[in-house]
Amino acid sequence: MQNTAWPVLWAVMWVVAVDLAVGGSWDGEYHRTQPFDGFFSPPHVFIYTLAAVAMVLVAVLNLRPVLRNRFGPDLALPWPVPVLGDRHPGALLLLTGGMAGIALAGPADAVWHTSFGLDETNWSFPHAMLGCSLALISIGFWSCRLALTGHRPMWSATRYLLGYLTVLACAVFMGPLQNYPTREFASAAGSSGALGVNPDVQHLVRIVTQANLTHTSPAYVLVAAAWAGLALGFLRAVDVRARYWFVVAVLVGLSLTSTAGAEAQRYGFEADQRVTSGLPLLTAALVLALPRPRALGPRYLLAGAAFGLHTFLVWGVAVAPAWFALAACVAPALMLGGASAGTWAYRVLAAPARRATLALIAIAVLVVPALTGAVDLVLRTLIP
Repeated sequence: MQNTAWPVLWAVMWVVAVDLAVGGSWDGEYHRTQPFDGFFSPPHVFIYTLAAVAMVLVAVLNLRPVLRNRFGPDLALPWPVPVLGDRHPGALLLLTGGMAGIALAGPADAVWHTSFGLDETNWSFPHAMLGCSLALISIGFWSCRLALTGHRPMWSATRYLLGYLTVLACAVFMGPLQNYPTREFASAAGSSGALGVNPDVQHLVRIVTQANLTHTSPAYVLVAAAWAGLALGFLRAVDVRARYWFVVAVLVGLSLTSTAGAEAQRYGFEADQRVTSGLPLLTAALVLALPRPRALGPRYLLAGAAFGLHTFLVWGVAVAPAWFALAACVAPALMLGGASAGTWAYRVLAAPARRATLALIAIAVLVVPALTGAVDLVLRTLIP
């Protein structure tokens, strides 16, 4: 039955990957070009249909004992859970927790769009839960795949793809700070096509521009440094060799930079280096790859310093140099803290233990969405 468990797990990963790549791109372009027609737009139907397919495949792994037992030892649950029972393999718990988060976020997203239309940042509770659940699904797939490694070696391509998906999914923590390089860019994006005549989108633009939820905000340095540390700490825990984690960081950087470049051309910002500049993640990864110092902690601190300097020179000098300089000074500590969190997450998925596994699921599905959702609601209240 090992040969059956592996193809089902592989199918889950590819369904999720296609859902992200095709559904995500289609959804953004559809809303930009078509008037808002409710939650059940064609891209939303596509996205949630593929999500349902992935959930069915995960249910097969959970419901068939001969498959479920291939994913490592059972962990005791705090109370009996429908379908899962009172004991379940930790690796499958992580994957199933991510799928449960998607199942909960879907109806919440429908209610939000019905009530507020497109007036929603990536920090809103439904969007944050969707993003964090996707990150947990990537982590759960890692854990399930490692549980099967004793029976079938993991291909290098799988490791690179999983690292890429996990790092991109974790970028949800940055919310609108990642999406908008400058206030001018946010205003132009909100005026494009069907978005320009949508009052809900115009409220979103006011929130972004008045609160300055862009790269030109010192808050971007702090949040992005923590994300970069999380990404590099996780990838380096997967494989200490720079040829793995540095390549994945480059792939993520190229992906995000190419997207930014395409949007810069669309909105007429090709000459603005604040929009087209490469990600400071790559600068931090390059410094981390240096052989000295040998101790890992100081290397993360140096990578954080390089990250802070990059953001200061590109976005901070002309806007708020004093505040940016202060934020850049804090960036090394946040880089180190993020790296510690990323290393911890990998340790949990590599050898799931009861408390750590349940804690990781709760953090991803409930805690982070609740915190960012609270920030989103405060911003909506303060900026009418």
